[in-house]
Amino acid sequence: MRKQDHLLQLIASLSPNEKRNFTLNCSLKSGDKRYLQLFEALENKEQYNAAELSLELGIDERQLRDDKYYLNQALIRHLRSIDESQWQPPQFSKIITDVENLFSRGLPEPALLLIDKTLEDTRQFEGHATTLLLLGIKRNVIVLLRRPSAELKTVVDEVRKTCEAFVQYNELLNVCAQCESLAIERKNKKQLEELLKHPLLKLRAEKLLSVKAASCWFNAFQQVYDFLGDHKKLLEVTRRMVAYYQAHPQLLDIDARGYILGHISLAQVESFNDNYVRALELLDALKPFLHKPPKYLSLLQMESVTFYIKHTRAHVTLALGQYDESLKLGRELYRNKDTRQLHEQYNLIYEFGVALLQTNHSKDAYDKMEELIQMGDDIREDLQVYVRPLIILAQLDMEHFTLIPYLIKSAKSWMKRKKIDGSGLETFFHHAYAIAKAPEHSRQQAWVNMVEADENGELKALDEQIRGLKNWLTTRIQRFKRS
Repeated sequence: MRKQDHLLQLIASLSPNEKRNFTLNCSLKSGDKRYLQLFEALENKEQYNAAELSLELGIDERQLRDDKYYLNQALIRHLRSIDESQWQPPQFSKIITDVENLFSRGLPEPALLLIDKTLEDTRQFEGHATTLLLLGIKRNVIVLLRRPSAELKTVVDEVRKTCEAFVQYNELLNVCAQCESLAIERKNKKQLEELLKHPLLKLRAEKLLSVKAASCWFNAFQQVYDFLGDHKKLLEVTRRMVAYYQAHPQLLDIDARGYILGHISLAQVESFNDNYVRALELLDALKPFLHKPPKYLSLLQMESVTFYIKHTRAHVTLALGQYDESLKLGRELYRNKDTRQLHEQYNLIYEFGVALLQTNHSKDAYDKMEELIQMGDDIREDLQVYVRPLIILAQLDMEHFTLIPYLIKSAKSWMKRKKIDGSGLETFFHHAYAIAKAPEHSRQQAWVNMVEADENGELKALDEQIRGLKNWLTTRIQRFKRS
């Protein structure tokens, strides 16, 4: 996997608007802005080379290190200012300071009023830690003001219940993190199954003490069933999760991103089970969020969920044979691919390439597959094996028949080196070779033979990846007839 300097990664993660606003804000400030020159120099670079940058900017490497530090700090401040938007929930840490100031200055009554007002919000947002801090101060105020003991008992009871909810949520958060870690590693299936025996996972989500805890509960089961490849149980638990979210709309205030991602997750799982029409319905239901985001969704979170909605929709429309829409979304996602993680980049480029192939842009499809090869062999290994067959299809479509035998030989050699079982592709390689080597007068029949192999299920693995391989092959035969 290619490695990048951390500053380069941070710059690459910025959207075009964020880059433009950062440059504008810096240019309006007074004083030396040498770090802005470094930003502009790094915008389109893929590798950080101190010697080259020093020469380009006309500074020594010590000055470059200083500029790099200031640029990094300036970018972090800029991102912080973006997130401090009107969509952010109340700043509880500031309110606690205000409460403590009032109380320490001998103003317990105003402190108590502010505490009670703030507690309404902390309960709404399930801010357990902040609730406990406020209740601790409230307890002291009640004692100081000699309020009725019943009030103190109410506070003590709420402290106990909040502690129970807080402990439960944190324990489920830990379990969920362990499940995710094991699922990412794709190792230790037995340890992952053991986690399902955790006492909290044996409870029903509806019986848990907070919506946040229930969200962790569902996510833990999703990670486990996804790793085990149990799509039936994964679909069942994800449907239950979305039903729970819809029954608890306060999650939109507590975790708007999680609420939306939960619905996107169900669309993805429905597509895993070939329920593509249902998946598209779920994505359509999310359109209002694109036009009017939830109140407490930050701009950065909005960009994230927008990506996942469009990415999932590109996948679903590709599977449904709605190639033009998938292609349009693919182009849009590709333009902003550098802001995503490498495995997400790989996936979106791959599906964009398939959409290009299906819409008669074989040269562009070939370019995208070559781009994937340049990314290395350690990303999305489940898709790696199909990249070379896609290259072969693109070259067949462009009628570069002399290249096909060499491409097949190279693909087989790569699979052997990677110890990948290529038996599921042998029939495809056989027919691709036959098409390439066939005399002009019998090439049409060679294409027909590949279609028949697909109809007989002999190209099943490739057919699942191409999304409409038979249709693509049939159009090539028709084109051959016209010529």
